Amino acid sequence: MTPAQTVSHSQPAQSAKTRAPRMRRSFLHTLSYTARGLFGALPLLLLTLGGIAAPLLAPYDPLAINIGNALAGPSWQHLLGTDQLGRDLLSRLLFAARGSLGAAAATVLISTTIGTLVGMVAGFYGGWLDRLLVCAIDIMLALPSFILALVLAGALGPGLWNVVLAMILARWAGPARVVRGLTLSLRQSEFVEAARAVGARNGRILVRHLLPNILGPIVVLATLNLGSAILGLSGLSFLGLGVQLPHPEWGAMLNQARPYIQTEPRLMIVPGLVIVQSVLSANLLGDLLRDVLDPQAQRAGG
Repeated sequence: MTPAQTVSHSQPAQSAKTRAPRMRRSFLHTLSYTARGLFGALPLLLLTLGGIAAPLLAPYDPLAINIGNALAGPSWQHLLGTDQLGRDLLSRLLFAARGSLGAAAATVLISTTIGTLVGMVAGFYGGWLDRLLVCAIDIMLALPSFILALVLAGALGPGLWNVVLAMILARWAGPARVVRGLTLSLRQSEFVEAARAVGARNGRILVRHLLPNILGPIVVLATLNLGSAILGLSGLSFLGLGVQLPHPEWGAMLNQARPYIQTEPRLMIVPGLVIVQSVLSANLLGDLLRDVLDPQAQRAGG
């Protein structure tokens, strides 16, 4: 056997030897990342279920005042203690999850839907309509979203749904820009040309052909935006523009606990940790969905 023949016969075996460890490392990395994402997103799921089932899980009425038991520490009767008015802190956290997470989900859903419609129309039709919509998107993105939401919420007046509306108006441009880019990259694709060739109308092409191909990135974007929506809504409620007293909300609970930060820091630490964990869980869930829905974007495992 000649040296050339020896090399040619050894190459497949050598390639298989190097390929197997690489595949094993990639599989272990994906498995590890998926486990971290699932465990990271688990607190958000538990908080959501806790908020939905708050009337069943909360041990006390979140609005019941008991001045004689004010600022009581954690005990078997009150697992997280009571606040300055003697209200059970755990019960208020559970009921606050309904408003905080529900409002954040509504904000993300509606703003992403508006952004998707605007981005698809701009990217698909092009021309003067695209230039007009891009100008509007650029103007909105040039303004800090939280400051814009703060101004809009102040103009609309305090209230949960006014804050949600303000957040929607301030946050639709980000998804619109992303969706426009995705639409631009797909509008000249073969499946779009084939749909045009058989006489499909533009509306049908957008809904039946383009939307399913960009739905994965849209879901990932919405999930990643959930954390910032929770943070933004909590910030506006902290400033007194969201849920009004005496109803519980995480940001409002932080505001009410400010006078007791030195004597009873627990009153601020507990809702603060819940907000941090919710934002972190939403981001981890978004990372997980990105890897599941777009395998090519998975982090290289070596």
